[in-house]
Amino acid sequence: MSKKEISILAVLAALIVAAVITVVAVRANRQPETVIGQFTPPPFASEPGEGTPASAEVEGLPYGTLTLAEGAVVSMVSDVTVDEQGSAEVWFTSHPDNTAWIMLRLLDAQGNVLGETGLLKPGQYVRTVQLNGVPQNSGIVLAKILTYEPETYFSMGSANAQVKLIVP
Repeated sequence: MSKKEISILAVLAALIVAAVITVVAVRANRQPETVIGQFTPPPFASEPGEGTPASAEVEGLPYGTLTLAEGAVVSMVSDVTVDEQGSAEVWFTSHPDNTAWIMLRLLDAQGNVLGETGLLKPGQYVRTVQLNGVPQNSGIVLAKILTYEPETYFSMGSANAQVKLIVP
């Protein structure tokens, strides 16, 4: 090998070493991405009823009670009637002895959110949920009940129930 070829190889080797050192230094000084996403707490229900629905309000409706794992008790109807404006009558109730904030989310068979309540504190209820649109047909939907630890919004679990959506 000539002196010229050796010089060229030495320069190339020095450039490669410099490039590797630069890449390592850049990676070492890069800040780690610690925030993957940001949780936005769900809003509270606007103007919830206080207590539980009067028996006359739910009389004749298939209104039942579910006891969830964390000691949370909810009540709602199993036949959810929807009016022409997409308002679904759920009578979703968080019982007064609950220790969690609770909300209801209605999902179609593909998991799309049809509508949801805001958060309810113990001893509150909502009569209706406004759906994102008026469904074309009656059918079975999923009622997903989400529970949150007050103030921290840590999940206290969830439960699912099938309900019948009755469209006019």
